[in-house]
Amino acid sequence: MTLRELRKQKGLSPGFVASKLNITYRHFYRIETSGNFLTRKRAKILANLYGVKIADILKYGGDKNERASWDVRKSIR
Repeated sequence: MTLRELRKQKGLSPGFVASKLNITYRHFYRIETSGNFLTRKRAKILANLYGVKIADILKYGGDKNERASWDVRKSIR
C-alpha cells in the first residue's frame, strides 16, 4: 500500500491534504510519490487524517531521508 492509496481510501483530495499539512500541492505530491520531505509533524498529521498509526505512514512512505532513523515508539508518546 502507498500513501496515495491510503489517501484515496479515505476519499481525500491531494489539495485538501496539502492544506492540512500547510504545504503546496507540489510539495505534497513529492511526499506522496517519493516519501521525501516527510517530517515527524507531517507524519502525525497524515496518520490522523488517514486513521492509521504513525508507523504505517512511515512504512508506506518508504525509507527516505531522516524518517529511516526515527524511533517510532518515541514519536508516538
